[in-house]
Amino acid sequence: MSAESIEPPSAIRPAASPLSHHPSTESLAAYALGDCSPGTALLIVQHIALCPKCAGAVQSMGASAPAAWVAPAGDDWRTLCPGVEISPVRDVSGLGELVVQIRADPGARLPGSMARRMDELVILAGGFTHQGHAASVGDLWAPGLDQQRELVANKEAGFYGLFTTSDEAWDDELNA
Repeated sequence: MSAESIEPPSAIRPAASPLSHHPSTESLAAYALGDCSPGTALLIVQHIALCPKCAGAVQSMGASAPAAWVAPAGDDWRTLCPGVEISPVRDVSGLGELVVQIRADPGARLPGSMARRMDELVILAGGFTHQGHAASVGDLWAPGLDQQRELVANKEAGFYGLFTTSDEAWDDELNA
C-alpha cells in the first residue's frame, strides 16, 4: 500500500450527505431483536452510527443505537490484489462467518469475482463506485451473487471498510 493508504478512522463521524445504501427493514428488525450474526450486527452498528434514519428505525423497534466500534489498526494485512489489502477482525465472527477489514488505495480496482464473495460491506472512510453508482462513508452495501463488475476505489481517498463473508475461500486469502 502506498503512503497515502487509507487507515481505519480514529472516530466514526456522521455521514456528510444522505446515505444511499441501507440494511433492509428485515435486517434492522433482526438486529433490534438480537437475532443476527455477530458480524452482521457489527456492520449494522457501524451503519446506524452514521445514519440517523436507520438509527431512528432501530430505536422505534425498541433497541438502542450503540456507539460504533472502530477496528484497531493492525499489522496483519494481506495483499488481495494490487492496491487492496485485507485483515481479519478477530473475536467478532459467528459460526460460518468471517469479518474482514478492507482498505484500498485511491483508484484501486477490486475485481467483481472478489466483490461477489462478500456478503455485506460497510464503508467507514473514503468510498467506491460500482457500475456508475457511488458508495460512501456509512453506506452498507450487499453485492449480491450477480456481481460481475469491479469496485473502483475513490480516486482521491480510496476506501476503508468492514465486510462479512461466509465464503470459506477468504480463509485461504487471509492465511496464505
